[in-house]
Amino acid sequence: MDRMNPDDVPAPLGNYSHVIRHGAGTRIVISGQVGVAPDGAILDGLEAQMRQAHENLLGCLRAAGMGPEHVVKMTSFCVPAGQVAVGRRIRGEILGDHKPASTWIENIGLANPDLLFEVEAEAIRED
Repeated sequence: MDRMNPDDVPAPLGNYSHVIRHGAGTRIVISGQVGVAPDGAILDGLEAQMRQAHENLLGCLRAAGMGPEHVVKMTSFCVPAGQVAVGRRIRGEILGDHKPASTWIENIGLANPDLLFEVEAEAIRED
C-alpha cells in the first residue's frame, strides 16, 4: 500500500494523505460510528463522543481482523463548527502516525439530535 502526497498538490493540512494506492487484498467499508457506548448510551459532550466513535471504529476493524494501520479513508462529520483541531488531536491519539486519506465535514445535524460526531472508514489488508 502506497501513501502519496503529489508535488503538484498542496501539502496536507493535517494528519492525512491525499492518495492511497493498494493492490489486491481484503477491503472493508465501515458504516458511520457515533458516540454511543456498547450499552446503548449516548455519551455527553463532543470529545467523549469523538473518542467513543473512534473506539467503535476500532472494534469494527478488530472484528475484520484489521487494525488502524489498515484504514485507507476516513470521513468525519461534526455538528459543532470549528472543531477540526479537536478532531485531529483525537484521531491522532487513535491512529498515531498513520495518515489515511481523510475528509472533514461540518453538519447541521446527524441522525439523532443528541449526536455530535460520526466517523466512517474504509480499510484494506493486502493479502
